Amino acid sequence: MEGLGSDGRLFPKMGIYGSTKAGLHYFNRALVKEVEGTSVLVSIIRPGMVLTDMLLGEHARSSPDWKANQRIFSILAERVEVVTPFLARKILANHKNGTLISYLTGSRAFMRFLTMPFKMRNAHE
Repeated sequence: MEGLGSDGRLFPKMGIYGSTKAGLHYFNRALVKEVEGTSVLVSIIRPGMVLTDMLLGEHARSSPDWKANQRIFSILAERVEVVTPFLARKILANHKNGTLISYLTGSRAFMRFLTMPFKMRNAHE
C-alpha cells in the first residue's frame, strides 16, 4: 500500500516513512513489469489519509501541530470502515495489471475542501 511520499512529494519530519513509500512505489512499478504476460495482477493501492492508530496515536496527539492536524483530518481523513470496503470492491473488480486503486483521489480531496464550509466532518473523533 502506497502512502505519504509515494508520489515524490516531501514532508517535514516524514523522511524515513516517506522514503519507504517512495521505494514501495518503485517496487510496485517494477513488479507490474515483471508479471506482464502472466496471470498475476498487481494493483497499486493508495487509500489516502485513513484514521489509524498510527495517525491518531499518542505521539500524534502530543505533537505541537495536533490542532492544525485535526483540521486537515476533518477534511481529508476517512474511517477504516469506509475505506476498506471501497478498496476491497475495487481490488476484486479489477482485471488489469498495474491499475491504481485510490480512495482519496485528487478530485475527492478537492471536493472535500470545496464543501468544507458547508459540511462539517469530525472523522477524527
